[in-house]
Amino acid sequence: MLVYIESIFKVYNCYIFANSLQNLMCTYAIIVCMKYAVNYIKNTFHPLDVSDDVNLEPGQMVLVSTEKGEEALKVFLVNSQIAALWEQSKKKPVTMRFLRVLSQRDLQTLDDIKKDEVTAFFKCQALAAQHKLGMNLVQCRFTFDKRKVTFYYTATSRVDFRALLKDLTQTFPRVRIDLRHIGVRDETSLLEGAGVCGKPFCCSSFLRKFPSINVKLAKDQGMPAAPGKISGTCGRLLCCLTYEHANYKDGSMKATALETYTDDTNIDIRQLEDDRNSSTGNV
Repeated sequence: MLVYIESIFKVYNCYIFANSLQNLMCTYAIIVCMKYAVNYIKNTFHPLDVSDDVNLEPGQMVLVSTEKGEEALKVFLVNSQIAALWEQSKKKPVTMRFLRVLSQRDLQTLDDIKKDEVTAFFKCQALAAQHKLGMNLVQCRFTFDKRKVTFYYTATSRVDFRALLKDLTQTFPRVRIDLRHIGVRDETSLLEGAGVCGKPFCCSSFLRKFPSINVKLAKDQGMPAAPGKISGTCGRLLCCLTYEHANYKDGSMKATALETYTDDTNIDIRQLEDDRNSSTGNV
């Protein structure tokens, strides 16, 4: 009887070990399949379809196939937890096909493309001024294969750019031309920069969608209703007004209870304010 029970435990332990090994192999397969990613548009990372015999370095420039054509993008290393979340998510980012690592000649070609983008930007800007179009050209981007060029612009009203498109077709033959209307927040995310906090713009670093923001968010947080204090580089309300609004709203509801247990009534709030000695700039 004891021998029979011992054999059952051995079989059971082998079964558990086999299941654990299978789960481990599946996790390893996920990590291998999704260990690399590229940052494409709107701060979205896409898994990179790379074969097992290819080893890439973080920060390396690679050529990938996108819906617009061939694009040169930077490689990022993905940890196992993010890879597992991608595998379980219903809204899994689109996997992009890896073509090759950029060679020295490719890097030189990429530099030439950047120069061509500047030239194309000013050509399009001159043509738009010639047609007296009320549009503000923001940026110009070529695909790596130079089969498509995208012009991003902002405008306060609808723009009839049919005549401009005709001139651009003659200026850039055998190239697909895309004139894309964007908002002022999108403009700031493309141009990048640093906010009043000293950190990179939220819209160009991690935000994918812009939340709905109104002046009430600033009032609930006790901020002054001055445009220079609550607006960003884009000329719109700061995106970060939404980050702590829920805490301020919850705190205002409990303010009465907090005041009941507060004895420090003689504190001068002005002592907590910054003055000329708060930062000397000697660091």
